[in-house]
Parts: sequence; C-alpha cells; structure tokens
Amino acid sequence: MPKIPNVIVEQVRKRLDPTPCSLVRQLVAAGHEAYIVGGAIRDLLLNVTPKDYDIATSATPEEIRQVFGRRRCHIIGRRFRLVHAYANGDLYEISTFRRVPSETERQGRHAAEPDDHIIWNDNCFGTLEDDATRRDFTANALYFDVAGHRGVIDFWGGYQDIQNRLVRCIGQPAERMEEDPVRMLRALKLVGQFGFRLEASLADAIRKMASAIRLASTSRLFEELLKILKHPAACQTLQVMHDHDFLKHFWPTLDECWSEQEGELVRHLLKLRGEAILRGHYSNSRGLALSTVAIPFLMTAMNPENPTDFWPGSLSFNPTAHRALGIVFEGFKLPNAFMHRILDIVGLVPRMLRDQNRQRLLQHIEYRYGRALLALLVQAFGWDGAALLQNYPEFAPAYGTWDGAEKASEAEAPSSPEAVPANVDGADESIPHDEAAPKRARRPRRRKAADTNSEPDGPAPAASLPLIPLAPSSDASPCAAGKPKEGLASENSSVKSQLLPLSAPPPSTKTPPQPSLRAAKTKKSAKAQPPAEKKLLSLHKDGQRVPLPAATPAEPQEIGASFLPVTASQRKVPAKTESITFSPASHPSRRKTAK
Repeated sequence: MPKIPNVIVEQVRKRLDPTPCSLVRQLVAAGHEAYIVGGAIRDLLLNVTPKDYDIATSATPEEIRQVFGRRRCHIIGRRFRLVHAYANGDLYEISTFRRVPSETERQGRHAAEPDDHIIWNDNCFGTLEDDATRRDFTANALYFDVAGHRGVIDFWGGYQDIQNRLVRCIGQPAERMEEDPVRMLRALKLVGQFGFRLEASLADAIRKMASAIRLASTSRLFEELLKILKHPAACQTLQVMHDHDFLKHFWPTLDECWSEQEGELVRHLLKLRGEAILRGHYSNSRGLALSTVAIPFLMTAMNPENPTDFWPGSLSFNPTAHRALGIVFEGFKLPNAFMHRILDIVGLVPRMLRDQNRQRLLQHIEYRYGRALLALLVQAFGWDGAALLQNYPEFAPAYGTWDGAEKASEAEAPSSPEAVPANVDGADESIPHDEAAPKRARRPRRRKAADTNSEPDGPAPAASLPLIPLAPSSDASPCAAGKPKEGLASENSSVKSQLLPLSAPPPSTKTPPQPSLRAAKTKKSAKAQPPAEKKLLSLHKDGQRVPLPAATPAEPQEIGASFLPVTASQRKVPAKTESITFSPASHPSRRKTAK
C-alpha cells in the first residue's frame, strides 16, 4: 500500500468538516467500521473545498438507521441501497462496503443475457478491501480514518495519480464502464473540472461505448446534468464531452447546435457564469443554471427574425416556448417545476428591458435570478449595463453590500419589494450561506370575524407600498421603443464583439401597460350584476334554450421555422472582429421540430 506523507495527512485532517466526522465517530462508537471516502478526500488533496462528503461503513442500511434513528436518516435506492443522513441542515450519503456480485446476484429481476455486464443488483456487502476494488477510479478510491490513526488509506495508488493528474480505471476499463455507464460521465467531469487526462485505454473505451450512456435512467442523467451546469467549469466539461464524441449521446440537441449561434451563446454564457461564481456573490441556483442554457434557444424560437428583440407577453402559457424546452432538454426528465421556473426566469428578461411595471417585477418571486440572467446577457452582448440595470438592484439595497445582507438578522429584514427571497423553492437550490438572503420571520395569522358589510378585496392602498421613482426607459435597452440602436456591443471589447452578428431591432411603438390581474378582478366584481330575469332571457328564445357557441381554440404556433438562424442580411458584424458563422437553415435539428 503506498505511503502518504504525514504532513499531507495532517493538512487533510485539519480541513475536514466536523459534521461528517461526528457521524463517522458515532458509527465507530456503535461497533462498526466507518471512513470518509471518495471525492471529498480527492478534493482536499487537490486543495479544493469539497461540495459534499460520502461515508463508507461496514454497517448495513438497517444498522445505520438504528444508530441515527428513523427521523435523521432514510434508506433509499433499490439497485444500490444506501442511507441519507441529515445533520446540521446538510445531507450525507452513507453506503455499506460492497463486494463483486456473482453472475446470479448481479442480474436481479432482469433476465440473464450472456453479454450483459450491467449490475442490476448491487447490494452484496463485503469488507473494506472489497469496497476499494469496486470503486471506479483510483482517484476516488481513497479512505480517511477519522476515528483511528491510519490516515489516508490508498489501495490502488490514487494519491500518485492525483499528483500526476491522471484518470485511471480500477480493473478493465471496458468492463467497468459497462457495469455502470455513468462512470464515463464521471471520468470526463474529472478532465473538465480539474484538468486531468484520461488513460489511453480508458479514452478508447469511452469512445467505443459512448452510446451506452442512454441505458441510464433519464432522471439520473438529469441529476448529472444539474451537477455539470452548477460547477464553474461547466463550459470546459461540455467541451471535453464534445471532443471525445460523448456529447452527441449525452445531450444531442446541444451537440447539433455546437457551432451555430445557439451553441456559441450557450458556451459564452456558461463561461461568464463560471467566472462570476469564482469571483463570488453569484447565485448557484439550479433554476438559473438551466435558464442560462435555455435562453439562447428560446430567443431563436420566439423571434427567429431578430432574436435580440425578444418577445412580447409571457412564456408561461406559450405553446412555442413549452415545445422549445422539450426539444432543448430532449433525453432528460425535466420536472414540471423546473420547466415553469425556466419560463418565469427567462420571461423576466424582456420585461426588464422594456422597463414596464417595475414595482411588480421587483416583487416577482424569481426577480433575483431574472436580474442575474439579464446581467449575463448585458455582459455577453456588450449592452449599456449602467442604463439597463440602474433601476433593478442586484440585492436588497437597504444593506448596500452583500456583507451587510449576510450580517443582518431576520428581525431586521426589510419589507420593501426589493428584498426578494434568495431561495424561493426550498430544497430546490444549493446556494452558499454567503449568498442567501435574510428570511423574514413568519408571524402567525389572525383570523378576522366575517363582516358582511365589508367591501370586496381590492388593490393595496398606495400608502402601504414604498414609492419607487419610475425613470423613463433608456435607449440603451435592446427592447426600448424609439430610435433603433446602432450596435449591441462596444467596439472596445473584442471578445464581446465576436458574439454580435445579430442586427438591432427595428423601431416599434411602446404598448401602454396593461392593468394588473388583481385590479381587473376588483373592477369586474365592482360592476352591478344584471337582474336574474335578464340572464334568463339571454339564454332562452321563445321558451327554448339556445346553446352557446363553442369557443374555437387558437392553433398552437409551429416552431419548425422558429429555430432558423438569422440570415446574413439581418445581422451587422462590427468591423475588424471575428463573428459567429451561422449554418444554413436546412439543419437536421430544425427539420425535426416541424413534426
């Protein structure tokens, strides 16, 4: 077994999170063997803060639940049973040591096939040495003894491979990839996120077996996609997948549009987003990450003639937007909750650019993420950010800075509409503590006695809402009415100008703001109701009931032609800069959308 220097071991021990260490000590105190294992030890050796901790133990899932109690842990999984333990508001995965199953054990409920090496039943428990043999890569087969004095336990030379930045498979690469096709995805993530290189035999196995990734469930692939998009190196990871011919099986839609305007803009937005996350003070919301990769396709689908002119109205009930999202995330199980969040976040961008109903936008539940997405587009296209974002604060302006918002207590949370919740859907987000907005303390409701003389509910009085000065719309907005903007990017930035083959929007007449839904309902309820006799006369004719005409549903807008790129006559490329080249309209990804 390779020996790791004691200095490295002590450095890792000092940086360990005390919460998973306490879970390990509880298991050891109960008479079981337990270690911190996997990516957390690898990240600490790379001087990277781990995003999560995994624990391996000799205790079975039922014995783990006896140690921590039913309220703190839950047994999940069928093919690979493990335990989710909750401690200090975080979730930790605790798995039992596995061994290599026999041919009969690995089949489970599936019929025996001579060439089927996929492990359908992986609940055969073993020892620590057996578990190390079952790991996928040497860099992930590292164990740390928290309760004892063994330090970092390395059976396969994973420490040396980490020093050499090498992804090496334990066992035969083809057989290990066939056992679990998601391992190919994990190997490419190590290359994209940490700058590793693949072993030659492993790279050949991934190229030959890339299509096997579709054997994994769509929900599991969607979880892997979320992990990729949330990481600051999402653009690099997708580039590695494309270079190894893996992206066309994992995400076919993005691979087909890789060299077109949608793919170029997706990669540029992900790169800018990753840089913002590394600088800090940027939300790592999953809904915002999905919206970042979806907005280039929605821009083309909703307005194919000039995508930067965006679209009027809402996307929530637009059939074109729903079908476009279905095409973008084809092959993944996109939950409806995420679909509605994407449409809400992306739909805020044109509303902010037109600067209409600002008070309602500031109170929108997805305001913070919509504003962050708009800031990315401003940076990508080189728009005038000072003019576009001056009326939309990044975060509660009552605190002035992020540090002030972090130190503010819940009792001091402002009641103004600028204080938008940072996490609007509970467990949906994984936002660091320094980015979370202070939550308002919830007070119990008081039930009022029924008052028959009370007026119907109407809009809140003007004195109850803070007054926000409404400045006139700036001409810097790409959706502002009036003079057409000459260019979208500043000539000083060569990087931004490479993404600007899109022409400026034509001048249009600004539509007056529509009354709010609440005010419309109040106005409708305040009208005097017609007498009952008049209603009966309108439904009867000569004593016979006249059936009301059936409403003809509006035909859904086809998106077959919506994904066509902008023609050469509709774009304006700045001088002395490189522009994106657009493919002809006969792209296969466009033809299949017309079905």
